[in-house]
Amino acid sequence: MPVPAYAILEVSLDGGPWQTGGITATSGQSVQLRAEPNAAIGFKALRFTIWQYPEGFALPAGWTLGSSEEEGDFF
Repeated sequence: MPVPAYAILEVSLDGGPWQTGGITATSGQSVQLRAEPNAAIGFKALRFTIWQYPEGFALPAGWTLGSSEEEGDFF
């Protein structure tokens, strides 16, 4: 029987250890996102969304800004 597609998002704050769950970053911290290497089963690509960010926030390298209102205010 096929395994349903699932992914686990991991976060690293300021280059620290990879974490999952409710992560809170403070102003000025760097944030890296990735799919847990062994838990991105059934996906060809993943899309990360940043819903809240401070005014003047720079677009992360390699990311694109949502192009329609339906996509909301995210990258």
